[in-house]
Amino acid sequence: MVTNLRKTNLNLLPVLRELLRHRNVTNAARALNLSQPAVSNALAQLRSLFHDELLIPHGRTLQPSALAERMLPRLEMMLGGVEQFIAPANFDPAKSEGAIKIATADYVILLLGAELINQLTALAPALTIEFSDARSQSARDLKMGDIDLFIGPRRLAHVAFDEFSVSTLFEDDIVCIVDADDASEEISEKELIERKLVLFTPTGSETLAFFETVLQHAGVAPRNIVRVPSFLIIPYLVQGTGSIALLQRRLAERLSGSTNIRIMPPPLSFPRLEIGMWWSPAREHDPSHMWLRQLLSQICEKQFA
Repeated sequence: MVTNLRKTNLNLLPVLRELLRHRNVTNAARALNLSQPAVSNALAQLRSLFHDELLIPHGRTLQPSALAERMLPRLEMMLGGVEQFIAPANFDPAKSEGAIKIATADYVILLLGAELINQLTALAPALTIEFSDARSQSARDLKMGDIDLFIGPRRLAHVAFDEFSVSTLFEDDIVCIVDADDASEEISEKELIERKLVLFTPTGSETLAFFETVLQHAGVAPRNIVRVPSFLIIPYLVQGTGSIALLQRRLAERLSGSTNIRIMPPPLSFPRLEIGMWWSPAREHDPSHMWLRQLLSQICEKQFA
């Protein structure tokens, strides 16, 4: 059967995208700036068009049908392409408004945030920034268009980012930190196992965090881990406690001036941290997104050359 596009209301597709993103008629209506009855009517037309329920009531949310789950990636790609097609050929950051949404760790925000603010103030004063915590659901957030970029280690085995475009922003080393008054001349593998080890673990994570994954791959199983939800507080938990921690060198150096810590080489040969940014292929040639990626790359090149 051949579908006649001239007889199909293509205005229904952006409504479907927001319904699949929000899984709630009220929230989708708010995002579309439409009334709730209008979105409910559009959903009825979509169900008739595709001969499928598409979104099934489940408590206070709508659960996508199997067909809707399969449709969403293609819908995001297609509508993203259409939006790029009708967008102005030249992007003018000075006239741009809206929010840049980036999911990452506080470590990255500390290293890049201030310079990004400075650049946006100078080049795109009406653009705002919204940082959110990186999490295992960030891949879905990226696919849904809820975030513009995900920034994190490129060896995140527990997060499926294969379907996205990626570029390396900068590299870093893994180091040990101890209290500045610690008498140890070096940290042995035995100490890594037996001493209290402070490690970052994302809130609500159901899988091992990056540093624990690195230790696991090295065959090291620490017996006394203190897990915390923020990289930035780790030095404060090491100073004066006799604990040790694994940390990114750039962060350790940044915080060493405000905390009583000493940076030491780790007892194992850890791989270098490669921090990348991921984005949806649907935004690959979006002029505004290309400008943002180039700006972040230039900031990292300048700061970490």
